Amino acid sequence: MGLIATTVFFAATATVAQTPTDRWVKIDSIMTSLTVEEKVGQLIMPWLLGSYSAENGEGFTEAIRWIDEMGIGGLVISTGTPLSAAAKLNAFQRRSKIPMIVTADFEYGVAMRMKGSTGFPQPMGIGATGRELDAYQVGRITALEARAIGVHWTFSPVADLNNNPANPRRIHQGRKRSRSVHDGKTLPRSR
Repeated sequence: MGLIATTVFFAATATVAQTPTDRWVKIDSIMTSLTVEEKVGQLIMPWLLGSYSAENGEGFTEAIRWIDEMGIGGLVISTGTPLSAAAKLNAFQRRSKIPMIVTADFEYGVAMRMKGSTGFPQPMGIGATGRELDAYQVGRITALEARAIGVHWTFSPVADLNNNPANPRRIHQGRKRSRSVHDGKTLPRSR
């Protein structure tokens, strides 16, 4: 039910000048109006290509079916271009009864999935600079570009552990850090 409440919260906060109490009253109103099937539909977030698709194309019509028949709560957008993805997402948001949450795997920027976006090094490269401002700027630019496309939630930044001994990019410091995290001696964190 957490995703449903989050989805409904975004829907309720889309209007201007509401007090927090007004938002929760609206969320309660929406939640009580949904059938069990509609509530389950709000938990579903299928994967969708972000590339161009005609409105009568297979991928586009499939997404329309998800929205109309299942009342999906969101989409996970993937590879394509920012313009194509934004056009699709705008059409799908207009179609949906409740605004959908749109997510994407943008671990090292929108360019990880979308051609024509700002490219950045992978997180290990950004971390290797030792400059927190670099990581902040990557996050800020990624957020701005993602939001311009219509993505609300990026799966970034990440705290992946490079724990594969066969990985040629694994460095001594990474091994030491990975071991300490696995041993519970430290946690990855953001400052």
